Amino acid sequence: MFEAYQKRFNSVMSNHGVQGYQVMFVLKDALERAGSTDREKVRDAISKTNLTDHILTQDAIRFDDAGENVNASPALLQVQGGKPLVVGPARFVEAKPVFPVPKWKG
Repeated sequence: MFEAYQKRFNSVMSNHGVQGYQVMFVLKDALERAGSTDREKVRDAISKTNLTDHILTQDAIRFDDAGENVNASPALLQVQGGKPLVVGPARFVEAKPVFPVPKWKG
């Protein structure tokens, strides 16, 4: 998914892009399960979301009674070689963090 985005737009997907993509995927999933665009049916489907196939650095996307994503967790990113890479949490690591952080060039 990330590679297809980069090829199409000649750019690395930003954090905002990842989040926006995922929001739309949650909505798509809920609409398909609701089988309708009826507001109450879609709301009920979203409340029963248990999405394990996603691109976020967290466990399944699930919502509590207040509508909060119970497994939401921040990712620690570091730009290395011009590319943002996950350096934490440990189980989602793409690269080891570089410390001290190299000085900016340019």
